[in-house]
Amino acid sequence: MRVSTTIGTKTVSDISQLQLPVKATSPSGAPTNPKYFMYFTFSGTNQAFQSGYLGITNSCIQGTLHIKSSMLKQPLLAKQIVLTLKCVQFAHWSAGRTRVSASLKTLDLSQTLFTSNDPKGYQLLNDCEFPFVFPLPATAVGSLHTDACRIEYQLDAKLKRKKVKWYQLSSRAEWTLLPVLWYAFPTMEMYQPAILSNTDSKIQWSFSIPKKHVAPNEVINARLNITFLNPSISIKSIEYGLKTYMYVRAGKWSFTGKLRMTKAKGMGNEFTGDLLIKVPGDVISTTNGPLIKVEHKIKVKVSLSGAKDIEIEQPVIASNVMPTELHQQLLRAQNLISYNMQRLN
Repeated sequence: MRVSTTIGTKTVSDISQLQLPVKATSPSGAPTNPKYFMYFTFSGTNQAFQSGYLGITNSCIQGTLHIKSSMLKQPLLAKQIVLTLKCVQFAHWSAGRTRVSASLKTLDLSQTLFTSNDPKGYQLLNDCEFPFVFPLPATAVGSLHTDACRIEYQLDAKLKRKKVKWYQLSSRAEWTLLPVLWYAFPTMEMYQPAILSNTDSKIQWSFSIPKKHVAPNEVINARLNITFLNPSISIKSIEYGLKTYMYVRAGKWSFTGKLRMTKAKGMGNEFTGDLLIKVPGDVISTTNGPLIKVEHKIKVKVSLSGAKDIEIEQPVIASNVMPTELHQQLLRAQNLISYNMQRLN
């Protein structure tokens, strides 16, 4: 069974959009509230916890856990510090009588940053820093934030400490929502034109786009040609745009989509020209996870008078844009491999 509804979308591609416990990159930016005597910062001059290009190169989550025991009124006696990185997929939405509510943990990594070497079990900790690195598996997917579905990466540090009174401050750093970006590996097929055409007794049409990969804020220059073999047929309007399909695995596949269309009227009895399709800046990256799957299609609908409407669909892959130099290196490597394969054959 499939149901359809429209949902709002919001992707997080900028670290500044997140509510971090502390966004300090130097001691001068450290917190002054004792509540945050444990906090995270980025590594070096990085502006995010993620390094590398997930989907193309090795990627990891790295940073530093800071402990400012000098902010506490009592000595900090610690036994162990454990850091965890989790990825959890959530789905929760309803349409009519159909309700979807599910969650799935797809990544659960941990590492011990500190263990006391005191035979009594607890060791005095002064101000200290613990760098950390979590390599991301090649099967990991990017973050996703919509009204109905979320893919969240959570970073959490737990401190096992000795109680000095019946009360004490939190023994954990607040978990942080980490934006993880996914990049589509550029294949030769992805960057070749897509051409569709059809001819019947009344209409002949062709449609093409320059490539099958789209990126946020990109303008797609699509070409549409329509010729009527029957003079009684005319165009009423043309609608075109990018549509997002989201599938949620919750006992069954459910469907939701959002279509961003541009409408043009008064086309006359034929049409030949370019359709400029703007990819939204908040477009969701193509995702193929165990709970959530996201696909995209370029859609064109030509409303006709005197004949059946024309509906055109072309699947595309949406992902973030990698640096131009890396992109060109990958394409050159693939061209070289293709050339060598042709020579061997």
